[in-house]
Amino acid sequence: MSTVHHYPPADVQPVISHLNESLSWKQNLPLLLMGNGASELIDLVIHCVQPGG
Repeated sequence: MSTVHHYPPADVQPVISHLNESLSWKQNLPLLLMGNGASELIDLVIHCVQPGG
């Protein structure tokens, strides 16, 4: 519990690899959106869907 307050590393590849191994999600990996917190994900989505983003 001493590391709960820390953000995960920016490199999400270890998480994606773990999901693939533990859940057999290989076909769904392109559908995953990973980020370091809700505000980062909201910003990424807005920049991807707004015109000219």
